[in-house]
Amino acid sequence: MTEDKDDLPELPDSWVYSKVEDVAEIIMGQSPPGESYNQEEIGTPLINGPVEFGSTSFSKTIKSKFTTLPTKMCKEGDLILCVRGSTTGRMNIAGFDACIGRGVAAIRSKIYQDYLNIFIDYNRYQIHRLGTGSTFPNVSADILNKIDIPLPPLNEQRRLVTKIESLKARTACVFESLSTIPALLDQFRQSVLAAAFCGTLTADWREDNLYLTKDWYANKVNAVREKNLETKKQGRLWGSGISVKEVDVSWKQLPSTWNWVKVVDLGYDPDNVVQIGPMSMKSQDFTETGTIVLNVGCVQWDGLNLDKCNYLPPDRAADFDRYRVYKEDILFTRSGYVGRCAIVPPEVDGSLMTFHLLRVRTSPDICIPEYLYFAIRGCKAIKNQIEQSAIGATRAGFNTKLLQNIWLPLPPPQEQAQIIQEIKKQFKLLGSLNNQVNDIENTLNQLDQSILAQAFRGTLVPQDPNDEPASVLLERIRAEREKNTGATSKRSKKSADTSPSQTERSTGATKTLTNKSTPFKEAIQMELELE
Repeated sequence: MTEDKDDLPELPDSWVYSKVEDVAEIIMGQSPPGESYNQEEIGTPLINGPVEFGSTSFSKTIKSKFTTLPTKMCKEGDLILCVRGSTTGRMNIAGFDACIGRGVAAIRSKIYQDYLNIFIDYNRYQIHRLGTGSTFPNVSADILNKIDIPLPPLNEQRRLVTKIESLKARTACVFESLSTIPALLDQFRQSVLAAAFCGTLTADWREDNLYLTKDWYANKVNAVREKNLETKKQGRLWGSGISVKEVDVSWKQLPSTWNWVKVVDLGYDPDNVVQIGPMSMKSQDFTETGTIVLNVGCVQWDGLNLDKCNYLPPDRAADFDRYRVYKEDILFTRSGYVGRCAIVPPEVDGSLMTFHLLRVRTSPDICIPEYLYFAIRGCKAIKNQIEQSAIGATRAGFNTKLLQNIWLPLPPPQEQAQIIQEIKKQFKLLGSLNNQVNDIENTLNQLDQSILAQAFRGTLVPQDPNDEPASVLLERIRAEREKNTGATSKRSKKSADTSPSQTERSTGATKTLTNKSTPFKEAIQMELELE
């Protein structure tokens, strides 16, 4: 980038430092009139910014917008650079001749275009920082032109590009292989959860704990069910949808000490196991601070995201005390993405919830809350019931009674604790593997940057003494520019010398029109020619 020459790295003898303006032409875009835009492929392709860049850098721009009144133009093969706004520094290659809008610039190289492209890409973040304007960064042509560029001999530019592309292809191949790992890890997580809720994950544990029987557990569940009579409150619970009445025979056979149990049977107070948020809470009452109000956006599989929460003033929050949630409650999303859940942590104990959430509160000696969380997350039978029961023609929904009547496989609390421990153990291992993948990706990114840093210091490929020095190349470019500038100046001067002055043209035109010996038609023709 632009800096004091003394601060720039030393280059090989055949290299020189140059400015971008010495080796490239910068064409700043100019947006055509908005009424000329269309998507019907009428007129000239228009490149206004990232929308036309496609999804991959250096894969060439795409045709998605056109204009019938083109202004500034780029040529196929030009480097297209975003120069305004948050996307400043993003770039791609023009795949065709096109009009360029105000948000971009075209950079047309007078050296090896691919070398210049790679150098600009290497400095994209510095270019972004060079933008002026606090709210809407803008990079001018002057800024781009003054960027220092290490210039190798032309033949070495080609060798460098070939080497860089070869090395980056190898890292890209590794990246592609690594990209498949997250999906494999996710599949393994699902396999762990599937094994957990059919008894396979703790099969060995049960062999060592044969003292457990189904009787004591069944008696406890039956005691809950005896109390689970429909009350006046339950009769008022709203909602539609179809609940699964009986355990499906297709669900896997459970170990002998397990039971299929409904969610409503997980607590001693059936009226309080599942609850929906308040309908009367109004968004206009929300404030910047106060009592936390948890909503659908807060509930993520990896915990609560409090960045998305709302707040109510304490006096207004007191009207909703019945809808407070406490630590180890399970929050269940009933609209939007139905069935996502999270455990309420201690730090938000006593918060409120909105109408779009359902709260489940279990008795821990029947069902450990974390067990229920993992079951909703990974038990296939539960997922099937949620999908079959969700209501809404265009948008899935869920309600209190549907959640109450979800069946889940429930082992004794001792085995629930063991299942939670095994799941966390396996998930920790998978998390470690995922971190290793991230570390490798970071190393590869650093390797790519190291390759480019070596390239622009002149240490990536050996120098060839037979190459024409970059200084000669630069002088030839300058001479060609001066020649073109001189030719342009001569043409302009000749045009000025041979053209009559404004006064002469006016006088001539007047004489012609007033000369009675000149026919009228000829006078008009002469006037047009003079103008």
